[in-house]
Amino acid sequence: GLAGPRGWSQGEYPDGSGDHPVVGISWYEATAYARWRGKQLPDPPQWWRAAIGDGSEPFPWGSDVRTFDLRANFGLVGTTPVGTYPLGVSSFGCLDMAGNAREWLTEPNGGQRRPVSGGSWQDPTYMFDPQVQENFGPDYSSDAIGFRLVMTPRIGQ
Repeated sequence: GLAGPRGWSQGEYPDGSGDHPVVGISWYEATAYARWRGKQLPDPPQWWRAAIGDGSEPFPWGSDVRTFDLRANFGLVGTTPVGTYPLGVSSFGCLDMAGNAREWLTEPNGGQRRPVSGGSWQDPTYMFDPQVQENFGPDYSSDAIGFRLVMTPRIGQ
């Protein structure tokens, strides 16, 4: 029943952040928005497939660790506009999978805590790893956690 996430005023994002990822929302808020859009939060396998494809490379862009600063926002300053790092695009065309904002995921087994993946602007680069997954209560929010949505195709479409 709210017009937008906490920290927004009258359903408007804060000045200067219209092209940044939406962060500072709980899993409940991200899920409510997903339902409103007719989509859902990805589960961990969906998210990691979009990020690193078949998993033969450790990062969305391949295996080059020397150019992280040109490919992902792990800069300790704050979020950047979506798409600021086009050299970090995944094989599926997804931007900002590494860095910028960690992202809420759905938990297939319905556990009490919800996973986040991806690493954020305030994390070290090693946070982008399928083996590193943090879990938080669904009411938790942070200026380093956002979300992205997936749409599962319906059978026959």
